[in-house]
Amino acid sequence: MSSPRENLGQVVAGGPAAWTQRNRQELAKALEESGQEAAIHLRSFCEQVETWLHERDNDRDSDDFGARRGWIERVADPFLSGMTAERLDVIVKQLTFLDAKIDLLRTLLHRPTQYKLLPAILSTGEQLASAAPRQPPLEGDTETPWLGQLRLLVTLTGLAGRTASNALELTSLLAPMPAWLLKGLFSSLGSLDLFEAYEFDLAIALAHLDVSVASAISADAWMESPHTRLAEVIQVLAELLAGPPRNIPSHRIAGKLPPKERIEEFLAAFRACLHTRDLDRAHRLWSLIESAQRYTEEMCSLFTAYLNARPSNHELVLDLLSSHGDPPHHSVAHWKLPTVSMSMFGSMRTSSIHTPLGDKHQFDPPDFDPACVLRGLDREAAAYLVLAQPSPEFALDYLRRFRLAENPCIDDVLRSVLAHPSFLARLRSASGTMAVAVLTGIEELHLTDNDEGRRLATSLLHVLLPRIPSQYLKNESISWLTEVLEKSDIYEAEIVRRLTGARSADEIHHLISTGSARNETIARILDSIDVTPLRPPEGNAEDALEAWATSMVHLCSEAPALVRRIVADLPLEVAARLVRSYKHFGLGEQEDVRWIAERLAFKVLVIERWAELDSGATIEYLRTNVQRDFWLWAWCGLRAADSLIAVVSKAGDAWLDMLARTEPELVDVYLAALLRLMKSSDDLSTGLLDLSHAIAYTSSWLERRGRMAGEALWDRLNRRIDEPESADSAEASGRADEIATIGSAALPGPPECLRALREHAVHALQQWYARPAPVKLTRPVQKFRELLRHEAPDLHAELLRQTMSAGSPSGEEM
Repeated sequence: MSSPRENLGQVVAGGPAAWTQRNRQELAKALEESGQEAAIHLRSFCEQVETWLHERDNDRDSDDFGARRGWIERVADPFLSGMTAERLDVIVKQLTFLDAKIDLLRTLLHRPTQYKLLPAILSTGEQLASAAPRQPPLEGDTETPWLGQLRLLVTLTGLAGRTASNALELTSLLAPMPAWLLKGLFSSLGSLDLFEAYEFDLAIALAHLDVSVASAISADAWMESPHTRLAEVIQVLAELLAGPPRNIPSHRIAGKLPPKERIEEFLAAFRACLHTRDLDRAHRLWSLIESAQRYTEEMCSLFTAYLNARPSNHELVLDLLSSHGDPPHHSVAHWKLPTVSMSMFGSMRTSSIHTPLGDKHQFDPPDFDPACVLRGLDREAAAYLVLAQPSPEFALDYLRRFRLAENPCIDDVLRSVLAHPSFLARLRSASGTMAVAVLTGIEELHLTDNDEGRRLATSLLHVLLPRIPSQYLKNESISWLTEVLEKSDIYEAEIVRRLTGARSADEIHHLISTGSARNETIARILDSIDVTPLRPPEGNAEDALEAWATSMVHLCSEAPALVRRIVADLPLEVAARLVRSYKHFGLGEQEDVRWIAERLAFKVLVIERWAELDSGATIEYLRTNVQRDFWLWAWCGLRAADSLIAVVSKAGDAWLDMLARTEPELVDVYLAALLRLMKSSDDLSTGLLDLSHAIAYTSSWLERRGRMAGEALWDRLNRRIDEPESADSAEASGRADEIATIGSAALPGPPECLRALREHAVHALQQWYARPAPVKLTRPVQKFRELLRHEAPDLHAELLRQTMSAGSPSGEEM
């Protein structure tokens, strides 16, 4: 008889000793078993785990706190984030009372479920709209719960968005609410938590509501409680009439803003409602709004007049007008752990490729529309500012900003400036990164849209391309410019010219990575390159040797044959030092996998060179550094693609080939370690293969090399079948899958070894299915049974009898 399964409430009741022995899959199954009590059990789980985490808050640097936080990050967070928004909505709906639902939503907001709560929040809002009376409560009855519940739901909605604005969701929340409740909300905006995080969204939602209702409840709210926050909400809408918001990224509000006509209609209705209630208060509020509007207009007029006066500090002014930054993102603390608020800043000068100022130079972005300033510049002043700017990079940026601001004189300004001899001379004299900036600026101005502009761009391309540093030749703007001008031939000729005379590995790498020259041309040039200048530096300086080795790693991605030629001349001492000490020949503590295939490929070449000069020392190194080398090889050659198809890199194969030539006994050591260490589950968070793909890789490599699996590999697979369960790993819940996966292995070898492995797996599965707990017939077990049906019918019949006797003949659950 089957034993009852444990639900999440029982797991929580067992305390930390119980829940820390579960993995995320087991917690998910326990939540399923909670059935109609899932909401209660989920909230209890979140609260109990948070209490357990902070039991020793005074010692957050301790190993114990780190272990608890590690379990949360490894198990609890994936369990919670694995739930869909639809599933969370269903769970919240299990609760009857609004207060209970909102309390659960507040708890989940402070967990990794934060960005999946909108459906549940909105469905809870629908319940509130249905429960709240259409008419206001009796005068003096101030303890009604609905207003507090609405305020909480507004805050939850405002904070539950990741990157896009939640204005439309707030609109959906507020639209069905009775007018008196909306009035109470806008009268008490001071009670909302983290209001600044969704103030803009709330203003947009207000404008999306029915104009007659929105204007009336806003006016009533102002009459009852003239709060600063309400004035700020109205002011947001008033400022939108002047242009898009300055400090709200455009991607956040795409498709969310109401038409200007809608905003104008609301503001007019709102003002009319104010006048019918209290002229004095109406005048004070509208004076505030109009003052803000006048401020914007006056600041734009002031800066326009200042620039039209042709000041000498125009660069500083344009830099101020170009400054931009996202406001700090208000992060919600998960598990009451510290959060980090980040903001981005940039400007014309901080973004310079030629003379960057770095993050020490920062302006507060202007609180008015810079485009309005630049749009008002007259033709003579705009041309003067460009010609007076000594930096060609910034001068072209001026022109780009004038065009983006839709200055009506921009075409005349361009003709005037681009015909000026001194300006053209400055453009043509650029070199180095300034040449990059000039060609980038020409491309961004879209001068190639007319014949005159194309002639200028072509002339500059011919002059400046030879002066551009090789590492910038891959610049997207320059590549695009050569394509638009149909001058890819001169671009390719420049690459070939530089490649022929290249004297450093880094330059060769940069040139080849542009991908502009034909493969056969590159191969011919690389074959003729003199490798003498590319050899490692003389002397014992470790930093110099490290830098050289890193350049070789990069070059391995583009020119492995050239690297092989360079390494073929390495002295014994250099080869030995590199293998033993080069930091990128191991993974390191942070498991840095950048350039990992190239690192392994270069290491193979260096070890082969070392083996030519001193095979004994090389073999000793390989034997004593198996652990360090294994993980570099495993991370490189044994990654898994998103489709769960094994990706075998050439470098991973080359490493095993090198071992087969240098120290053949180590091949089975590596493959056996692979079969021992790869996880049985499909959790690819590590980026490594799971067990099934590790077996497939092992079989594939052996077959491609015409080798038979050694005794160590058969022994490792059989021993893994016999391994005991782990109560704290994903393998425990998938033990039958693991046994079936191993039993399905098809390593090349003696038939008797393969038969013995199959028998061992069948017997292990029989013991597994004899357990009292029900076991589902999973895909790996089905695959194993099908394999046995064709290959070993006797074993198939034996396994089939056991599985069917253990449970349902249908095979869905045993």
